[in-house]
Amino acid sequence: MTLSTGQRAAVERSGQDVCVVAGPGSGKTRVLVSRFCWLVSQGVSPVRILAITFTEKAATEIKGRIVAQFSQDAHLRAQVERAYVSTVHGFCARLLKENAIRAGVDPDFAILDERTALYELSLAAGEALDEYYRLDPAGFRRLVSGLNAFDITPCLLEVYEARRACPSLDIEPVDTITYAAFLRRAKTILDQSTRGWTPRQAEAWRQILSWLERLQTLESNGDRLNRFRLIAECNFNLNQVKAGPARDAIREIKNDLLPQLKSALISEYYSSEHQSLERILQRLDEIYRRRKRVRSTLDFADLEEQAIRLLKEDERVRQNTANLFDAVLMDELQDTNPLQWELMDLVRRRYRFFAVGDINQSIYGFRHAEPAVFARYRDNIRAQGAMVDELRENHRSRPEILAAVQAVAEAREGVERHELVAARNAAHKTEPSVEVIAAFESDTADAAEMVEATWIARRILDLHATLTIEEDGSRRPLRFSDIGVLVRKSEPMDLIERTLREFGIPALVSRGRGFFESDEVTDLVHWLRVVSNPRDEISLAAVLRSPLVGASDETLLRLKVCGNLAEGLSACESIVEEPEELARLREALGYLKGARELSGYVSPDRLISPILDASGYMCSLDARARANVEKLLGIVRDLFAREPMPLAVLTDHLERLRESQSEPEAPAGQSADVVNVMTIHASKGLEYPVVFVACLHTAVNQSAPTLCYLPGAGLGVRWCDPVSGEAVSDTVHKLYSGRTKERDKAESDRLLYVAMTRAKEHLVLSFAVGKKAPSGWPSAIAGAFGIALDGPAEPAEIDTFSGFRLKVFRPDRRAESRAGDRFTRLEAQPLMLARPALEEQFDSTASVTSLTTYWQCPRRYFLERYLQWPTDGAAPHVFLEDAFDSGTSMEADDFGRAVHAVLAGGPRDNLPTDVLEMAGRFETSEFGWRLLRATGAGHECEFVMSFEGLVVRGQIDLWFEEGGELVLIDYKTDRIDPVSDPHRMAAYALQLNLYAAALQKMRGRPVNAAYLYMLHANRAVPVSVDEASLDTVKHIVEALRGSQNRMEFPLNAGGQCFHCPYYKTACPGVTKGNSPV
Repeated sequence: MTLSTGQRAAVERSGQDVCVVAGPGSGKTRVLVSRFCWLVSQGVSPVRILAITFTEKAATEIKGRIVAQFSQDAHLRAQVERAYVSTVHGFCARLLKENAIRAGVDPDFAILDERTALYELSLAAGEALDEYYRLDPAGFRRLVSGLNAFDITPCLLEVYEARRACPSLDIEPVDTITYAAFLRRAKTILDQSTRGWTPRQAEAWRQILSWLERLQTLESNGDRLNRFRLIAECNFNLNQVKAGPARDAIREIKNDLLPQLKSALISEYYSSEHQSLERILQRLDEIYRRRKRVRSTLDFADLEEQAIRLLKEDERVRQNTANLFDAVLMDELQDTNPLQWELMDLVRRRYRFFAVGDINQSIYGFRHAEPAVFARYRDNIRAQGAMVDELRENHRSRPEILAAVQAVAEAREGVERHELVAARNAAHKTEPSVEVIAAFESDTADAAEMVEATWIARRILDLHATLTIEEDGSRRPLRFSDIGVLVRKSEPMDLIERTLREFGIPALVSRGRGFFESDEVTDLVHWLRVVSNPRDEISLAAVLRSPLVGASDETLLRLKVCGNLAEGLSACESIVEEPEELARLREALGYLKGARELSGYVSPDRLISPILDASGYMCSLDARARANVEKLLGIVRDLFAREPMPLAVLTDHLERLRESQSEPEAPAGQSADVVNVMTIHASKGLEYPVVFVACLHTAVNQSAPTLCYLPGAGLGVRWCDPVSGEAVSDTVHKLYSGRTKERDKAESDRLLYVAMTRAKEHLVLSFAVGKKAPSGWPSAIAGAFGIALDGPAEPAEIDTFSGFRLKVFRPDRRAESRAGDRFTRLEAQPLMLARPALEEQFDSTASVTSLTTYWQCPRRYFLERYLQWPTDGAAPHVFLEDAFDSGTSMEADDFGRAVHAVLAGGPRDNLPTDVLEMAGRFETSEFGWRLLRATGAGHECEFVMSFEGLVVRGQIDLWFEEGGELVLIDYKTDRIDPVSDPHRMAAYALQLNLYAAALQKMRGRPVNAAYLYMLHANRAVPVSVDEASLDTVKHIVEALRGSQNRMEFPLNAGGQCFHCPYYKTACPGVTKGNSPV
């Protein structure tokens, strides 16, 4: 592997801890890999080197490169395969697994992914809030009315996660102004002479002094609400005060001292609510940790916390861990948070640490990354008199691009000053390598943003037609896939995508807005909401307008005339006249009814699939959108399999995931020749021959959240002013907002720096200029390059600036596509493929009755449960329980339900005598008396449990705990002789074993005794529910899966055929002698 002089010096540096400041394009990964290989060449075993990265993708890439370096040495390659090259969390998990007993964790703990952790955390937050409401409803109402937030839960989760990422044990009080200090300071400031003032000016001054005197009268009586009222009256017109020291004084009070006072007063006014928030956060933590402990799980923050605690509290483990590694290598140190740095500090030994990073590429503050960690490490190295290796040679970009980056970075405070040195031998270009597009509002209706978008498309086509790039020693034409369009946030992507499509440019848009914000996922979540609640008008309207149905606005208006869209949809036959529109609505209504019938019984992905297939929804999606749909189906399937829940609860959880922005879009795989549109954050670590940094004028919302956490200061809150209702930050929140504003400004500078340094051959910077003077990034670029933004100009201008040529476009009209721009693709001939083998096509859920039906006869299960085959008017034979001939007019099913209801404590009025008599047989039996003495009991308990990977539903008739035993009872009302009908008894035993498994999960202990209580015979029949019996049930589940997978449901001929409603209709059943036909 060829290294430059600077790279080699860093790779081979020894006798000190090594700090490598690796600028963009400097070969950071190459240096890290080379360091690993160099250490091995010096005799260090690969298994004694720890290499830490921040993503699984980076860890895989680095390990792959290292393995490739030792491909000729089988022995070393085997050691490299076992080397510690992982993420921080991967290292922590391995450390805890190897020291589980000392760490006090379950050796078999599982790791919660971000999605599951957020779900558990949301449940914990809800439980903590519900608990607080139960304990103090009045306090809860005061808290909610005082908070400047619509929904408190997301705020709590954000603060909780921030606390865990940046823990601070010592909380120092924030300096603030007191009421008395404000009055003293104000009186000193206002002690001004009014000599020479006009009467109007003097009167304005007297009003100000009067206001101050009224404030002073409230100093002693402590009337807090009146203080807020008087503060709200400080709306003086400064222009009425004579210019000079007096006006400056009142301006200082109004703009500086008064906001400080309001923050101090609001902190005091809501002090009890602030304490309540602290208690809620404490309970949230306790509940969340309890939920994880019960499930033997840890989240990512737990891995770091537990590893640090283990290393700090157990010196032996710390020494053993540190001695385990002769070298520790760390990538992207600038993206480390304080907790992760503390972990590395506990593991590394003196002069064995090698870190790579660049503060100028630290852009993940929203993930609690702290660039100061890298700065302190670098400064400590220098303070020790050791060398810091600075890699400024850029092997990626042309010199002109680096000169442009340097010019912009010079004036940005968030970017450290340094020189970027071009190390590429770039071929000569006739066209300038740096362009600026400043789009103005036109005389037509086109906004400046539209003008910008069309010029981006125009320039993409121009470059695609004329630019060549170097690859493998030769030059080739530019492809669309060589072009990256980077934006700060996702909002402009729709306009860019639409415009590129209009110009015939293929594009792959990676919206950094998050998986749950994508159109296709939004459509399908709305569908689930409608299945859960058809009267959810917003979701129903979204579904009807989406490609799932495709109804027109006129149709929606017609449906709405009925009062509610759901009612209109039900009556669509008499409302909608257009045949095709009516057909679509009729079909949607049918699928909605079918999904509602299945809701709660099948996995939610099976509620989505039918409407997807029927509407042809997937056909209109691109590769990424299709991948997003598949990912959503997988998410809801996994959630339901892990913990079956009502559909409304599931959709609420999906909304929490959307709010958290924690779920990235699904990868679309390797696409064809397309322009890549993405956010700047998503482009980190990537490079493109041509880069458009577009929509530079768009800003991001940098206001602080309602709740915040500031290390060293604690919890900050933005409250509602009790008088005016306006939002007011308490002292901690105000301090947080000020610091965050500074941090975000510096990170914004670095974000622009990162975006510009992605370009290899050509860089285009574009923005829209509105009515106001540009600020932010456009202002910085115009200032750095000396571009006048006073108006449009034609044609494009080429200037020489600081040693490079710059091309500037200042259009005010849309760029038009020209003849020949559209690229028609050859239609591929269809390729006929053999039907793929179907695998794992078994159901994810089943009822106890279904399992029993399958055991009795797979053929009947297939006809009844799979095909829902009609019985053709055959008598409704009862498969397991025959009707009890009670002499009443009640049907068998109704009679059985009535008996069960009485035994569950239901009303007895107006019931037939034989129902009460049969129920009384159990109530006066030995078990009836035991039930009265029971310490715990349950009647008609519905359950949903996971059994051998299958979600099983059922209902337990009765369980009770008495005399130290957990007893399970299943009532039977049929006339069955246990001796003469063993087949039927075996079916009942199968049911009871499933009930026992569910009860064990419900009560946390095994069932001691299980009985079938034959009410007609007034007799209890014991049923074995031991491990051997349970194994039989497991085999039945496996057999059911096998039948579903093979689609083979053989006839089980026997006496039970005579009780089957399909006997001699859909199924011939048995012949004489019970021989199958």
